[in-house]
Amino acid sequence: MEKSARKKLEISILYVSHDCRNVDAPLMFNKNVEKIYIAENVKAGLGSFLQFRPDILIVDASLSGAEKIDFLREIKKKRKDIPVIVFLETQQNELLRECIEEGVSAFIFKPIKSEKLYEAVEKCAAPIFLERQLEKLRDLMLKYYRANEMIERDLKNSQIIQRALLPHQIPQLDELLIDYRYLPLESVGGDYFSFTILREGGMGVLVGDVAGHGVSAALFIALVKAFADRVCRQYGQDPKEYFAVLNADLLNNMSTNFLTALYGIFRFDKANKKVLFTFSKAGHPSPLLYEAASYETRCLHLKGTILGVIEGAEYGEMSVTLSEKDRLFIYTDGLQEMLSSEADPNGLETLCRLIKKSSKKKLTEALDFIVDYTQRCQTSESVPDDMLIIGFEAQ
Repeated sequence: MEKSARKKLEISILYVSHDCRNVDAPLMFNKNVEKIYIAENVKAGLGSFLQFRPDILIVDASLSGAEKIDFLREIKKKRKDIPVIVFLETQQNELLRECIEEGVSAFIFKPIKSEKLYEAVEKCAAPIFLERQLEKLRDLMLKYYRANEMIERDLKNSQIIQRALLPHQIPQLDELLIDYRYLPLESVGGDYFSFTILREGGMGVLVGDVAGHGVSAALFIALVKAFADRVCRQYGQDPKEYFAVLNADLLNNMSTNFLTALYGIFRFDKANKKVLFTFSKAGHPSPLLYEAASYETRCLHLKGTILGVIEGAEYGEMSVTLSEKDRLFIYTDGLQEMLSSEADPNGLETLCRLIKKSSKKKLTEALDFIVDYTQRCQTSESVPDDMLIIGFEAQ
């Protein structure tokens, strides 16, 4: 190895010698190590060792054999694992044996050649560098575990919050059968839905999809629920006004967050066995209506601006009537995205086909069929998202 090719070793060396002229070894002068401490005798060497705590100790041949051994024993009492390089005159077999017994790492016989010295130092430094890397790794892992513990606590709290926000049970109504499937992408998802039995009669349903997942999504959902519950008490019978007021509340309180949503109200005509569904939409996927009489599924298109983005946004409204055995499906875009393909870019045609294909099954079986098919469609190129689908069947 040429001198110019030598890398600088980030270590400190204590060099103990009675003859400091030996210090002009090229290893020292070429600055191949980070720090060199020089001690002119054993006493100074011991003091420097305790003061500077070097990585490697070099003991020169100018020390007598007895001095070397006594010095090494004192050093090893203080720090047993210190790498030691000893310079020796030739034909010092007894001293060599004693040095080995004292745990010396390497020997270099005179005349001292710079290349041999550099190689010995580099060899002694290797386990030091390894230990440093392991220490860095241990520090990183400790930081990771601590951060992970905090994240786990936050997630656990967020899961508790989200479980409290989602419906605890499905409303049991004589006029309407209800069931749903919800598969969050993470332990805390970004989809939200609620069922509200209205004092004035009928049932309101809200489905929302907030931007993001995890803790921030859970906190925003909590805020949405608080506002939505308050708005529902006053505007639950008027979907378009419901969204206008909710949009204003979100802009005034959480202007950096937004969500797509659909709110609708089911009213029941018991005499004619009809169910009227009136809804508004805020940038959310359109609901799908399966009509049992015609055996067809149609998309209920309605425009509407995302909530929490545009001040003074206005929302439209649409009403449809469900006859007995008709089904209505409300879902979030994660379902469409997983069903998308080259032939059906937004997955809507595929979803309509699945609804039609499962129409003879019970509602709960139909939802399982749709979700199972959707999960089988996922590929390595699919962009995963929360998946929610709610089914309603007129009785």
